[in-house]
Amino acid sequence: MDCDVQTHEHHFRLRVFEPPPADDLDIPISECVHNRVSALDQIVYRLAVYVGGDPPPNEANSGFPICSSPKHLTNSLPSKIGKPKLIPPPMRTALESAQAYEGGDAVNLPVLQDLNDCDKHRFPPLLAAIGQVVSLNIGTFSGSSFAGPRMGPLEDGASVLSFTPAPDAIVDMELNVLFAVAFGSDYPGHGAYVGPFLETTLGYIRDTILPSLAAFL
Repeated sequence: MDCDVQTHEHHFRLRVFEPPPADDLDIPISECVHNRVSALDQIVYRLAVYVGGDPPPNEANSGFPICSSPKHLTNSLPSKIGKPKLIPPPMRTALESAQAYEGGDAVNLPVLQDLNDCDKHRFPPLLAAIGQVVSLNIGTFSGSSFAGPRMGPLEDGASVLSFTPAPDAIVDMELNVLFAVAFGSDYPGHGAYVGPFLETTLGYIRDTILPSLAAFL
């Protein structure tokens, strides 16, 4: 807790006394990211074989198309899968639905790809984060302002809540939080909880993408 001597605004700040054990987490997280990207590419290689034969003409370039727009997807299909005129409409529809611009869990795929690309050069930076504000119990409070609690990942030193108590007021409150691990700043996935992100992307590949393309594998 700290107080601004000018405004008398109090801040309840998150303090991280022990950072995530990077030596224990970096490699497993990197492997999880790589395995999900590899699964997507393996699926699309089978699509390329379906469209162009075994081995497909674009064997060296095949990969799951993760595109920013419908035009981008159209331009990517020849190198990623095969000649567009040979791609069955249901296959193309399934690929289109798995693009981030369509929304849903597909929005995680560009982040997954960026994480994989960055991981070729460095391990993912992690930060201790608030996983959930479990409860905020206020027994007594009198003052002119109250803001918070802030939800989601917060880095060390971030203000969880702020308030300006009345002069000589007694403030009685109890804030309970749970801690998790999230991707760090200046990195793809900044602020995303590592565990839920990896679980969501795996579930999306397994339960949505794979079934939608199963007829062509």
